[in-house]
Amino acid sequence: MKAPIPSNAATTKRTTVAPGISMIIQRSKGDGDDAMQTQSYRFSKRRFSTEQAKAWLTSHKIKPMEFHPAEESEEKKEKEDRGTMIDRITKEIAQELI
Repeated sequence: MKAPIPSNAATTKRTTVAPGISMIIQRSKGDGDDAMQTQSYRFSKRRFSTEQAKAWLTSHKIKPMEFHPAEESEEKKEKEDRGTMIDRITKEIAQELI
């Protein structure tokens, strides 16, 4: 894998490698080299733990420059927080009615 090319200087594509695994590939614009370069692999958080993702990379002889575990988006965290708050308020109201 190679360091990412700035987006204004590259064509970027995402392709599925296997269920739950995709690869981000890039081609430099204007340098005459038509070869695509792997920029990163993305693992589904639902299908792979951090350890499983690292094991998959190792078993395929891929040595990442860095490894970043998947994180939940801020939007998802906010929805979960709102859901928890609604559940709490609902329980409090139910207790008052009893």
